[in-house]
Amino acid sequence: MTKKILQEVNIIRPIVIALLVFIHAFAIFGGGWALPNGVEDIKLYHYLPCIIRGFRIETIAFIAGYVFSYQSNDLGRTYSLLSIIKKKFVRLIIPCWIFGIIYALCFCRASSIINNLISILNGIGHLWFLTMLFWCFLALFFIDKYYNKYGFRGKGGIILFLCLSAASCIPIPVEIPTMGLNRMPHFLFFTYLGYLFYIYKDKIFNFLKNKYLLIFALYLVFVGLSFFVLPSLREQQSSFSLMYIAIYISLKISQYLMAISGISFLYIIVMKFLKKKGPEYVLPNYITKSNKMCYGVYVFHQFLLIYLYYHTSIPMYINSYLLPFISFVTVLIVSILLSKIFLMTKFGRFLIG
Repeated sequence: MTKKILQEVNIIRPIVIALLVFIHAFAIFGGGWALPNGVEDIKLYHYLPCIIRGFRIETIAFIAGYVFSYQSNDLGRTYSLLSIIKKKFVRLIIPCWIFGIIYALCFCRASSIINNLISILNGIGHLWFLTMLFWCFLALFFIDKYYNKYGFRGKGGIILFLCLSAASCIPIPVEIPTMGLNRMPHFLFFTYLGYLFYIYKDKIFNFLKNKYLLIFALYLVFVGLSFFVLPSLREQQSSFSLMYIAIYISLKISQYLMAISGISFLYIIVMKFLKKKGPEYVLPNYITKSNKMCYGVYVFHQFLLIYLYYHTSIPMYINSYLLPFISFVTVLIVSILLSKIFLMTKFGRFLIG
């Protein structure tokens, strides 16, 4: 079957990667990262990123499942277990470890060699997503292989979603060397959601196309519950009391619904745009090129932000209110340029191509 371009993916992926860079530019406020010397702690910036924090990384997992479903169900692409392990190991794990070693050499203390090695194996810094996504693809391989046989289209799929949701509630220390396996249940939920979205995309779009404002309103409600109301209530309870457990479960449910509604809103908006343009519409070249550079931007942006915030004096000379915006634009542009340079070389294409 002739390969086609998934135009919605070419639009959604760059948007989400840009949002990710934006969120990380604000991570110095609110305790996510340490506040650089000379920077004022701005309370407004504790809350501003929450509006988009609730779905941006889950959307990347969603897109991975969406594309996998397209390749399997439309293109008829098949893998053996060994071939998909090899393909995704080369695509995800090797770049994760190579860039992880560089990250550790640049930003981690040399005295903590064992801890650094464990962090590199797990995916140091933001690179944890690559090791986690490796496991998601392996799990999706089995789901896809036995999709019809075990009824994952119907009740089996609902049971799988519930099991993944329950498993993600089990607290597993990040420090142990699981290579991202501890985070896999939560993100496999969204990878599998993307897989199903592609299969039923026409039905989903027709059902949701006129409900995008309602979906956005629900997203804002779940943002409020997930970042403000439920965490505040949880802090008022003694640990492991019945009320604490009830709030904890409610928080997890709210976080899932927040991400689902955020993903759905973005997906419907993009699909409405493409439907309006018609089947003959061709995306501008800069959009398709930006999609190809997303992997590189994801890898490079945190290196640049960490360097800018903690290894230069720039934060001391920029107004604290403007700092995250200037950092976002600067880092995004430099990450794009680095990605473009890397993709011009054979080794660079091997790593992020």
